[in-house]
Amino acid sequence: MEIARQLLPDIQVIKQRGSGKGDALRAGFNAARGDIIVMLDADGSTDPAAIPVFVSCLLTGVDYAKGSRFLPGGGTADMGLLRKIGNWAFVLMVRRLFGGKYTDLCLDIMRSGKTH
Repeated sequence: MEIARQLLPDIQVIKQRGSGKGDALRAGFNAARGDIIVMLDADGSTDPAAIPVFVSCLLTGVDYAKGSRFLPGGGTADMGLLRKIGNWAFVLMVRRLFGGKYTDLCLDIMRSGKTH
């Protein structure tokens, strides 16, 4: 937090009440303000240079833009076979329950409503 304050003295640091990544995301989303919210893991697994592509979709009227490690141009070096199988099973379950054409369930940039 000290380094963040050195770089951005007026930064707002949100502390989560519970524990885990899901709780941290909920706390951050609840505190977020603005028309476009970008969610990016801090482990370097996502190239921030892709953000303008997602934002451009949102600026055309799409309400939700999502990336995928499993489409051409994507990829991952930190997912073993068991996690890939588990992710694919989860994707299929979400497709069946909620529809959509998801191939991965991460890399979210959102507004509110339609999907891309």
